[in-house]
Amino acid sequence: MPVLTTGPRDPTGPRHLTLDNGLHLVGVRRPGSPLAALRLRIDVGSADEAPGEHGLAHVLEHLVVRCSMGGGRVADGALVGAATGRPHTSYDALVRTGDIATAGDVLGAAFRQLKPDTRDLADELAAIRRERAQRTADVRWRVQEAMFAALCPDTPYAHPVLGDPRTVDGLTPEAVHRFHSRWYHPSRATLVIGSDRVDEELAALAERARLWAPGHPRTGSRAAAPPPDG
Repeated sequence: MPVLTTGPRDPTGPRHLTLDNGLHLVGVRRPGSPLAALRLRIDVGSADEAPGEHGLAHVLEHLVVRCSMGGGRVADGALVGAATGRPHTSYDALVRTGDIATAGDVLGAAFRQLKPDTRDLADELAAIRRERAQRTADVRWRVQEAMFAALCPDTPYAHPVLGDPRTVDGLTPEAVHRFHSRWYHPSRATLVIGSDRVDEELAALAERARLWAPGHPRTGSRAAAPPPDG
C-alpha cells in the first residue's frame, strides 16, 4: 500500500507518496488558488539515446501527446505542454481544481503502449523539421548547443535534444514503440501536483495512478553519464 509521508519538522511542506508501481507523487500546497498545476516528469531524455537513436526522445514526446493523450486537451480547454531535455521529459497541465482527476488521466496515458501509425509519425516528423528550422535560425540556441558539445565531449549530453536529422527522418513506428516500452514506466516517473486541497487530491490521484502501465516491466538505472558539475 502507498504511504503518505511529510517532513517531521515542516507539516506545511510537500507531501510525498510512492506507489507500488514505482511512481513517485509529490503534493505542494497552493493556498487559495482556484487552479491546480500538474507536472509529470519521466526520467528519460536525449542523454539516454544510443547511437542511431539521436532525437528519438523528442520524437516520442510529440507522439505521446498526439497519440496517447489524444492531442493533450484536458476537459474543455486546457492543453498539455511538453518538453524534452537531456536528463528527462516533462508533461504539464494547468487546470481548474475540478479538472484535476481528468488531467491526471490524460498525463497517465503517457504510459500506455504506444504504437503510432505511419501517418502520425510522418506528421510529427514534419512538425519537428519546422521546429528545427526555427531553432537553428536562433543564434542563442546555436551557442547553447555548441557550449554543451564543448563542455560534455564524448558523453551522451553532447548531442542536441533535436538529434540528428538523418536519424530522425529515418525513424519507424517500431523504433518508437521499442524506445517507449524501454523507458516509459511509472517507476521512472514523478508526478507533482500543486493544489489548494493537496492532501485530498493526492490521495485521489494515487488511487488512479496505481493502475498505470500494468503491462510494462520496470527498467533499471539509467546508463547515461551525468553532466559535469555546474
